[in-house]
Amino acid sequence: MTPTKGPAGARARSRRIRLLTGVVVIALGLLGTRAAFLGTVRAGDLSARADDQRRVERVLPARRGSIITRDGRELAATRPALLVTADPSEIDDPVATARALAPVLGRSADELYNQLTRPGRYEVLHRALSADRGPALSALKIVGVTAADADERFYPLRRVGSQLVGFTRDDGKGARGIAGLEMQFDRHLTGRPGRRVELQDAFSEPLRVIEDLPPVPGTDVHVTIDAAIQDYTENVIAGTRKDSGALSVSAIVMRPSDGAIYAMATVPRFDPNDRSNIPEDAVANRPVVHVYEPGSTFKVVTVAGAVEEGLVTPRTVFDLPPTVTLYPTTDRRYAPMSPRS
Repeated sequence: MTPTKGPAGARARSRRIRLLTGVVVIALGLLGTRAAFLGTVRAGDLSARADDQRRVERVLPARRGSIITRDGRELAATRPALLVTADPSEIDDPVATARALAPVLGRSADELYNQLTRPGRYEVLHRALSADRGPALSALKIVGVTAADADERFYPLRRVGSQLVGFTRDDGKGARGIAGLEMQFDRHLTGRPGRRVELQDAFSEPLRVIEDLPPVPGTDVHVTIDAAIQDYTENVIAGTRKDSGALSVSAIVMRPSDGAIYAMATVPRFDPNDRSNIPEDAVANRPVVHVYEPGSTFKVVTVAGAVEEGLVTPRTVFDLPPTVTLYPTTDRRYAPMSPRS
């Protein structure tokens, strides 16, 4: 067929052009309407969704206060450490990454692999990595693994006052005291955590900070314990324990004038910096947590009652037998003793 010529063909072409133009105008109108709808009615919702995808919220731990003796020594303190985190979505080879991180972080490769393959974009690999491990971690240059400044609880005098001082546990929001002075004064030692919310780009680089609330550090606690007296007392009772074969020995050194405690010692001791080697039966601060019979401290009550009833006077004489026999027992806490005069 040959194209239509003349006025009829021109009119047909004109109709097609008008029809095509109308379709284009209608399509552009629909696109414009949709764009206007998204840019006005849905703008806030879409912007919030985009921000949520790039929004990263971090808890900023508060520095825990120190426990300080009367002679100025730190029984418990806080030192810089590293908070190591990972974005699993950026880890290309979880197996190789886990194997590379394991010796640096002191964790098993299997545990790290499980974390690196979880859904999500934030995993804590180590909450308090020693700062001296930082160069080794940086040398790995692993994309998706970052290290931020954090704090680590440590005990400078190591075994001195171990049961008395106690130790802490990190619950993800900072260290919490779970034994000894760390637990007793936890409310004072614990500060108030901070909070930082920021938007990041596709490469996890910060774009802007939405909220930044700095942490408030905890307060230092000063105790009447004297580090030198505490150490000396522990050495003395350690020798006593060795000589007597006792399971444990405890001692308290107190200033009589006001009841200030200069030493509260229990052996065997442990190093709270090394949690893997703490015997379960050595954790208790025996002078304050164990129950003992009143013994000689209750004799004043007996004597007071006898005096009040007129049964004895300050001049009453008691005839005592020349020997006292202590019978053997199988309980090691009460070792058999020979009769003595």
